[in-house]
Amino acid sequence: DRASTSSLDAACLAAPTEKRLLAALVDLLATSALFALFSLPPLGIYLNFENGGSVAPWLMVLPLLSFPAYFLGFWTARAATPGKELLGLGIVMKDPAISFGPRQAIVRFFGLCVSLATLGLGFMMILVDGETLHDRMAGTRVVERRDQEPGGDAHRLRPQVLVVLAQGLRDAGGMCQHHRLLRGRPVGLLEPVPDLWR
Repeated sequence: DRASTSSLDAACLAAPTEKRLLAALVDLLATSALFALFSLPPLGIYLNFENGGSVAPWLMVLPLLSFPAYFLGFWTARAATPGKELLGLGIVMKDPAISFGPRQAIVRFFGLCVSLATLGLGFMMILVDGETLHDRMAGTRVVERRDQEPGGDAHRLRPQVLVVLAQGLRDAGGMCQHHRLLRGRPVGLLEPVPDLWR
């Protein structure tokens, strides 16, 4: 899978802006769910233990690390985040002689952080020539995969990505129910999910 993902060449069609926006929305929902999921342990410690206030801040590093781990992990392993996989997109280098790898993923993530720090100006550059700031910095392009026809790898992968995302959101909801506390008192906001935490 990794080889087929990184071997796309310059002949691939550039990803339409609307597809990239939809992929970004999926990734935003996924990273938000991860952040909420990893925020529950420090929240539970803070609310349930007398000395939790001194430990919980250190555990907040977990949700903070989930953001870079999500992008760097998927970019390195699949040259695409789940959002891009779902829309049949992939990341390639502008120079076909260079393969997309961890080094390029780190540069691209740094560019992504710069885009966020500038209140989205780096993302708005896509309206000029179809490239964001992090694409320019890393020398990458987002393209439509050649194997996205029915029966191709991307076509088969999309239902799997949906299942993974749905399961992740379901597990996050189960943990919220499991830890539903407010200063030691339960908050009955969600119905119990008995099959998740047996």
